[in-house]
Amino acid sequence: MGGIGIAEIAAKLGVSTAGTVTREPLSWGCISGRLIAMEVQFTSATEKKLHALAIESGRRTDDLVEDAMAGYLEEVVQVRDRLDSRYDDLKSGRVKPIPGEEVFARLRARSEARKQKSGS
Repeated sequence: MGGIGIAEIAAKLGVSTAGTVTREPLSWGCISGRLIAMEVQFTSATEKKLHALAIESGRRTDDLVEDAMAGYLEEVVQVRDRLDSRYDDLKSGRVKPIPGEEVFARLRARSEARKQKSGS
């Protein structure tokens, strides 16, 4: 990896590593030729779950965290795209907004219909 460690990087960035749960960097990235470390702090309960899953799955904890973050970020991107699309539809007039009270009235009606259907 090179001669510089996480403590040196943290010191250069003015970031404290005190109280971190992870002892090794979870991932190393390369941005414009420089290695950047990222540390993630967990509660002791989360750390125990992560280590248990690592043992059970035979995977490294940093790989599990990387996969979890990649999945989460992909989901955030999908939600953002969906929201942008809905907003564009409303803004362009392709769809008409439904007032909140009308939405709740429809939901109540559906709920009542299900109750009556299951009760008969």
